[in-house]
Amino acid sequence: MKCHHKASIKLICGPPGTGKTRMLSVMLFTLLQMKYRTVTCAPTDVATAQVASKLVKIVRESYKNKFEGFCPLGEILLFGNNNYEDGEDIAEISLNYRVDRLVECFEPTTGWNHCVSSMIDFLEDCSYISLIDFARAPFRSTASSLRKCMLIICTHLPICFIRKENIERMTSVFSLLDSLEGMLFQKNVGSLELCQQAFGVSSSKSFLGDLSLRSFCSRLLVLLKDLQRSLGKLDFLSAMSKGLITDFCIQMASLVFCTASTSYKLHSVDTEPFDLLVVDDANKLKECEAISREAGFGRSLFERLVSFGHANHLLNVQYRMHPSISQFPNSIFYRKQIFDAADVKCKAYEKIYLTGQCFGLYSFINVPWGEEELDNVGYRRNLVEVALVLQIVESLFKAWSASKKKLSIRVISPYASQVLAIQDRLGQKYNNDAHFEVKVSTVDAFQGVLPRRNSAFVLYPWLFVKRCLWILGNEQTLLASNSIWEALVLDAKDRQCFFHADDDTDMRKTILDVVFSDNFRKSFRKLASSCLRKYVLTLLVKLASGWRPKRRNVELVCESSSQVVKQFKVVEGRYVVCTVEIQKEFIYTQVLKVWDLLPLEKVAGFLRRLDRIYLMYTEEFISLCKEKYFEGDLEVPKSWKAHRDIVQYKKDVESKLNRDSTSTLDDIG
Repeated sequence: MKCHHKASIKLICGPPGTGKTRMLSVMLFTLLQMKYRTVTCAPTDVATAQVASKLVKIVRESYKNKFEGFCPLGEILLFGNNNYEDGEDIAEISLNYRVDRLVECFEPTTGWNHCVSSMIDFLEDCSYISLIDFARAPFRSTASSLRKCMLIICTHLPICFIRKENIERMTSVFSLLDSLEGMLFQKNVGSLELCQQAFGVSSSKSFLGDLSLRSFCSRLLVLLKDLQRSLGKLDFLSAMSKGLITDFCIQMASLVFCTASTSYKLHSVDTEPFDLLVVDDANKLKECEAISREAGFGRSLFERLVSFGHANHLLNVQYRMHPSISQFPNSIFYRKQIFDAADVKCKAYEKIYLTGQCFGLYSFINVPWGEEELDNVGYRRNLVEVALVLQIVESLFKAWSASKKKLSIRVISPYASQVLAIQDRLGQKYNNDAHFEVKVSTVDAFQGVLPRRNSAFVLYPWLFVKRCLWILGNEQTLLASNSIWEALVLDAKDRQCFFHADDDTDMRKTILDVVFSDNFRKSFRKLASSCLRKYVLTLLVKLASGWRPKRRNVELVCESSSQVVKQFKVVEGRYVVCTVEIQKEFIYTQVLKVWDLLPLEKVAGFLRRLDRIYLMYTEEFISLCKEKYFEGDLEVPKSWKAHRDIVQYKKDVESKLNRDSTSTLDDIG
């Protein structure tokens, strides 16, 4: 460290995978050992927790062979949200969690002093009762409470406060309690001699070296009394309120984690000044969002410091992504200054999870149909992309089932509504396979809230990806966006990483699992406007993806056959008329049969003609056509195993069709 009398600012940056978080956590661990008081903050709880979790893991590793498994964390403190995915590591340094545990430990009637006294009383009383009564005494409950309090003290109070010798005393108490419990609860132990036999020693010898059971208990008694006396001399917080314990935790902490917005809490506590401030993700921390850029505000903290002339150190080796994935962000955002580590360039790092050209290491998959729409509460989503994502995940699961090797899939979307649609369809389907993980979220949930600029937004997929990156989007929309997305699409084309969704058989089936009648084909060809044709195709893709209107009834029921006919409005008073039918390949599956594209005034007459057609179908067939199955708010086709035939036509109709092989039910005009 340099002279305290001279302030200094150091800037470190680097793209995802260059080890910023790892470097920061190691640096903080070193500062912790050097006893420098440090505040580490970030724009969001998620980013803060990520760094804190890395540090705690390093600290735990450093104490692995010390203090019999105790890991003192009292010098590390975290403000903020308690609901972290990082689990126990983060909980144990959380301010609220720590205060609750210490309040519990310092409670006069049930806390640490009471637990130590209870064990002392228990051991002293056992001198006057037989071994078998002693074994039946409430040893476990007394020992359990004592262990819990000692664990809280060791974990949540700094070593400099409770002193190293007291931690060593508590580790010895833990060890003796474990050994004593092992002695007392051996099977078939009814006397001291039996106990000695169970442990393979004669009556002339003793357990644990030269100790008899009584002298063994005496040793534990002496240790507990020493511990009680030593801890009693400390300025413990038994009479303090929860607020004072909170202040105490802040005063004792050498390393404090918080978000930039919660750091103000430090000013309300009378504490020693901090030596250093570390800001993680400073390029995402804006000084003022509301004030105009013309006034010089709206820049990130990192940008402002760079503008003041502070040197910027670039971490220029990335260890995460395959070079095929890192190439675009390196070229666009870092002027090709980033090098790929040797590990990610080797052949063994390449993983191909699905067959097909579009599922290589890096690809842009063009989804030409489907549009962003608003859900019931006004949020955007694209249901065609939802359907394709689900199909890709299903294909990955099938491929994974052959190897069962760990596979982690991340699906990210800019729209919360689209995330919910995917999550609803996925449900609990893949939750039972520990080695197959699917996580769906908005971009913000992965790395915190980033600036809503196109350049930052494009970087989202590269925040965590290692082996493969597949991007789904509409080519024409992105090329016309006048943004960095245009460069991404053109780059994919130049590198021959650009593919069309309908080039892949499985994705093509997902997009257009629809049967068209000749009548519809004729009506569609008659549409003069290309815009109108696009509207029709978009509607069909949405219907094939499971979308159904929520606010209006689209179902009509045929009077005689009871078949359900659906009419969906397109534009200019035209309606797509369709029904659900069943087709057989390897199994029976519901499909959407599109009959025609009609103006509203012709729908009623067409319905009567359809009714005559469906009178030829069996009741069972129509009943199965009318069945519905939903995943979330999307209607998906039902299927049945082909263990028996599902008869479509009534017997007399089938005989007639067999006699005239040229007959068709599509021609109903």
